[in-house]
Amino acid sequence: PVHRRAFHFASVFSARMFDVCSAHSNNLQNAISNKRSAREPLSTELFRLAAELAAVLDRPTRNFVVGVERVVEQLMELAEHQGTSKKKLNQDSPISCQARSCSVGMPSERGNLSPEIVTVYTVAEQERLPIRPLPSRRQRVLAGHSGTVHALAPMRDGRLASASLDNSIKVWDVESGKCLTTLRGHDGDVNTLVSLGPDVLASGSDDEMVKLWNIQAGRCFATLQGHTDAVWALVNLEGHRLASGGWDHCIKVWDTKTCDCVATLMGHTNAVKALVALPRGRLASGSHDKSIRVWTWGDGGGCVATLLGHTSYVNALAALPRERLASGSDDRTVRVWDLEAGCCLFSMEGHDNNVHALVAMTGRRLASGAQDGYIRLWDYENGKCLGRLGEVGQDAVYALAGLSDGRLVSGLLEGEIWLWGS
Repeated sequence: PVHRRAFHFASVFSARMFDVCSAHSNNLQNAISNKRSAREPLSTELFRLAAELAAVLDRPTRNFVVGVERVVEQLMELAEHQGTSKKKLNQDSPISCQARSCSVGMPSERGNLSPEIVTVYTVAEQERLPIRPLPSRRQRVLAGHSGTVHALAPMRDGRLASASLDNSIKVWDVESGKCLTTLRGHDGDVNTLVSLGPDVLASGSDDEMVKLWNIQAGRCFATLQGHTDAVWALVNLEGHRLASGGWDHCIKVWDTKTCDCVATLMGHTNAVKALVALPRGRLASGSHDKSIRVWTWGDGGGCVATLLGHTSYVNALAALPRERLASGSDDRTVRVWDLEAGCCLFSMEGHDNNVHALVAMTGRRLASGAQDGYIRLWDYENGKCLGRLGEVGQDAVYALAGLSDGRLVSGLLEGEIWLWGS
């Protein structure tokens, strides 16, 4: 009966949400208030359905997204009040974090972090974005790093963040090619970078630290400690959560409000090189143990599937629509996986060296960057190569990112960033 009521309410909630898009969050909050007055039990399944529903709307405005996020948080609170949500992780649990601490600076800015962290959009929304022409030529070079660019993170207002082996993070104006600011604070190579909001970045480094940055202030305001080796992968999750993967073979899930490590996911037998968020509270990881693992990261989380097939290190992952996942490897292939069936659909060959980066694009397209210096564009539905970007003798491609207008940016071995357009 509880699940039947949950399903019924989710159906009503779905229809109502589409009706009141233009009115933003007010009517939704009233609907939740009415439900609260009825005091009917709600299951955690309802929370999941409501969260998914919020993610599949057609490019909602930021105000509406924030309103939906508030409603979903109220659903969670109500579920907890009714005793249906699971208990908090036991710190003695095998997936709890035993080595954790948070070093926080700039306390006056810490309070501004939560409102700035945006809703994580799932791959369902990618299918609704306008299809752009394929990139075909280099438009601009962003020069400033003195070491390999290992990560790129697009931001709002035409900005791009980059992380390099020169121990720095730079924020660029893409159109002018101007470096707006340089962030320093890591004591080692900066390997990974992710945007948490309009002016908030997270970075991971060889110094074993994950740092949170306020771009406007140009400073690190929190350091997340717990890894025992280099941090090589980061991904932004729903509900103010951040996952990090490292050379210590583990994945840690952090609460970005409190800076606490709320879970440690163990299973890989070598370095965790890539992370990507999946729908329904899951994430996928790629490792130097040649495997891909799929995890649930909430309370009681753990590995739910292992995908085998690559014959060397798995360096890159990209979530695709319809429960599919792309992976890139040192075996020089890009594979597309069916997550429901747990099998590889096909392997795409063409690169002459290690594949380091992947990015999903609109129109069934996938871009891969490799050590051979080329970017290949694929149709991920049939595995066909649609084109190749690059020049003879070009530096190895270590990072890729897609911009909202369909252009690509690539991070290269010698520290340059190239912008590709049609």
